[in-house]
Amino acid sequence: MRLSLFGAVLPLLVIAAGANAQSLAVGPGAATCAQFAEAYAADASSESQYFSWAQGWLSGLNTSALGKCGRGLTAWDLGTVPAGVQMTAIRQYCWAHPLDQYSHAVTAMRSWFLKAVPIDGTTDCKR
Repeated sequence: MRLSLFGAVLPLLVIAAGANAQSLAVGPGAATCAQFAEAYAADASSESQYFSWAQGWLSGLNTSALGKCGRGLTAWDLGTVPAGVQMTAIRQYCWAHPLDQYSHAVTAMRSWFLKAVPIDGTTDCKR
């Protein structure tokens, strides 16, 4: 029985993996801006789930940038812009670009604020 169950489930896992192979984001970041706007309109507190995802995404981008040891990548000090201002920027982007993914809104917001307070990517290099 276990073998037949495994045989039935394995192809489904392979199909699911293939369908998502090109996804750069999962969770709230994979939603469109229109989906975010709809959730926000129905319940403004839903934004906290999206923004929590955004903070993780941004932290990952910073970690990646700092790990490149000065190869032209720049990290951003997330504490320089208040969370409320970041959320407003993401909301405004999403309202203007409903077909884009929420992750694109977060990346655009990062680009805007990165110009204000960048962190030199060579700071944590160990040579």
